[in-house]
Amino acid sequence: MRNPLSFRVESITGAVLMLAFSGFFVGFFYVSTENFNTELASFESSDNNWLSSAHASQEERKQILDWVEKNEIVFPETGDKIRYLKSQYPDRPWLE
Repeated sequence: MRNPLSFRVESITGAVLMLAFSGFFVGFFYVSTENFNTELASFESSDNNWLSSAHASQEERKQILDWVEKNEIVFPETGDKIRYLKSQYPDRPWLE
């Protein structure tokens, strides 16, 4: 014969765990969606503002802009320009 008290505890514990897992995954997908929307906003930024969304210091941004103008770098029509620069020039020649 099974103990009705332990059956109730096990059911409640299972329900709480399922609720916790559900909450975790809903939160995870919400944060992922917000990060995706932020990335889309940075891709849709204007050409004059392409460097403001980069994770670089103000001094490095100035060096990048000067280096791009000096070397007449041509960017692709679509895509993130910072990622393009970092993939094409991994040694960061603008810091020299």
